[in-house]
Amino acid sequence: MNPELQDMKAAMDEMNAMKSRLEKLESVVRIRENPDGSQAARIRCESIVVMHRTEAGDQQALLIGADDAGGYLHLCRFGEDKGIAIWLGVDIADDQPKLEFFGADGHPRAILGTENDIGLMSLLGPGYTPGVAARARPDGGGSVAVLQKDGRPRAVLLHDEDGPADGQPESNLIFFSELGKTMLKLRHAEEGGLMTLGSPENNTGMILSVKDGVPMFIMRGPEEATSIQMVAGEDLAAVKAVKGWESSDQSAAGLFAGDFGSSLTLNDNEGVRRVDLGAIVNSGSLRLLDDDEKTGVELAHFAGSHSSLTMKGAAEHDCLRLLASKDVSGLHVTSPDSKETDISAFVAANAPQIILKQNDEPVVMVGQQELGGMVTAFGRKEDEGGSASLMGSKGGTLSISTRDGIPLATLDGTDHGGRLQLFNDLGFQRVLAGVHQESAVLALNNTGTPGFSAVCTEKGAIVTLHDENGDIVQALPSRDAADFEEDEDEES
Repeated sequence: MNPELQDMKAAMDEMNAMKSRLEKLESVVRIRENPDGSQAARIRCESIVVMHRTEAGDQQALLIGADDAGGYLHLCRFGEDKGIAIWLGVDIADDQPKLEFFGADGHPRAILGTENDIGLMSLLGPGYTPGVAARARPDGGGSVAVLQKDGRPRAVLLHDEDGPADGQPESNLIFFSELGKTMLKLRHAEEGGLMTLGSPENNTGMILSVKDGVPMFIMRGPEEATSIQMVAGEDLAAVKAVKGWESSDQSAAGLFAGDFGSSLTLNDNEGVRRVDLGAIVNSGSLRLLDDDEKTGVELAHFAGSHSSLTMKGAAEHDCLRLLASKDVSGLHVTSPDSKETDISAFVAANAPQIILKQNDEPVVMVGQQELGGMVTAFGRKEDEGGSASLMGSKGGTLSISTRDGIPLATLDGTDHGGRLQLFNDLGFQRVLAGVHQESAVLALNNTGTPGFSAVCTEKGAIVTLHDENGDIVQALPSRDAADFEEDEDEES
């Protein structure tokens, strides 16, 4: 074949090959003219690879492809750690979009994706080591967790726009132990904030919260053996120390302060309140309580008014009372088996007084009168008993009277000596015995009429007998009536 034909045949073969390549290219690439005159190219294929020419040869830089799940994109790195650096596509396993960043070892370091139309994010270390996980919530908010090697969370930040508290927004920051025990929790909601601190054995050892403007602080001991609770409200502030946790049958101490004043309460090991210390409206009191929380001992002071102490002991009534006021100071002691038997001692207006009562009847009274002290003993009412009084008057007086106060006998001292008087049941004197300086006298009368008299003077003894009119009928030694009148004048 001549050379010209050969050249022509070669040109035809090249044209046919180019035509074949153009046909293949046209089956993949379609060029479409847009209404605005611009052109758009459409490529139909399984994948497109972009190669980069380097000194080491051509290296894959970009891969765009598609599969049954959808399209995907590979961005590759060069060098010794060449391989896929970024993968973007649709995960064929769950038909969800995903973006992955790969490390030099070919394992993912960051994954962005969706699940049930919710955004997800994972940050990993070498060898799929868990690092951080984040997830959005369908109603707003989301969570971010910092993970340990086994995938358990060590710290979690959460926000929920539709929180459990009446659907109000709520945020939480939680720190966990290696075994997943809550160690620290911070919570914020519209009504206030909350913080809990703990240990692996006690994950709520301390609780600090503020709700509706009211702060509260709680400490719980190991195994809730003890606890301390504090609250500061608008009308009341309180501190409570308890054996146990919210137990009513354990020992406890409470400190309270508010508009009413302040108080301290102490419970015994069975939860029974035993001590109540209070300060209310210019007054302070200390109460020691019985098993039924009734007052056994009470010490009180009212500013500018009085102070008092009462003791009940084992009785049903107060057995001891002490009172000190501006006007009077007093002591009242009652028998434990009868509240009607007592001793009362009072001092008022510079006048002391003591009264002993038995079965609600006075038996002894000690006091003072104008000239000195006085002691009075009373007989039993049922026996129609009278009374006996000892008075520290000028010379001293002993008086015996009926229960109605009618005198029956008196023994007293005067400036001249002692004197004894005996009275009838109506209180009229019938016997008089006395001493006047160096002389002595004894006189008996009937309804006031002299009947018998005996006098011992420096002139000797004189005895007289009187008739029903009081006239002398007999005298010893014998003397005239005028002599007696003269002696009487001298004595007077």
